Amino acid sequence: MIFDPIENQIKVNLKSLDYSYKMYEISLEDYSKVILYHELGHVLDPELEELRNVISSSFNLLVKNGFNERLVDSIKENRILAEKNAWRIAESFIEKDLYDVFLKIKKDSLEDAEETEELKKQRIALMYRVVESEGYNEVLKQQIHINK
Repeated sequence: MIFDPIENQIKVNLKSLDYSYKMYEISLEDYSKVILYHELGHVLDPELEELRNVISSSFNLLVKNGFNERLVDSIKENRILAEKNAWRIAESFIEKDLYDVFLKIKKDSLEDAEETEELKKQRIALMYRVVESEGYNEVLKQQIHINK
């Protein structure tokens, strides 16, 4: 599941749900609840719009001014903060009998988010190095926009 703030919808990928729940040895229904609560956490996060604005502004500054490690770190930190906020809010919805598995899914999800965002950060840095050495400034701008 993923929350799309532009369309204000929670979207479901049934294949992904069907694959993922089996790792936790719980029912599809229980796994879906945990993930839905997390996505509702995004919906209810009062900081989400501001975090998205900071991320967008950081990307725009990268395109305008070139690579800046501080901006790339800001993007990573704000994306991870959005995930942490959603899990924190989701915790208030979780039923007692799902709490242990909720904590495991949350831990795994945050570890995955950290790893994914670090890889995205490295990808942006690498793209800038390639572009700077080869002079493809327009290609870089297009790639940055794709990653938003």
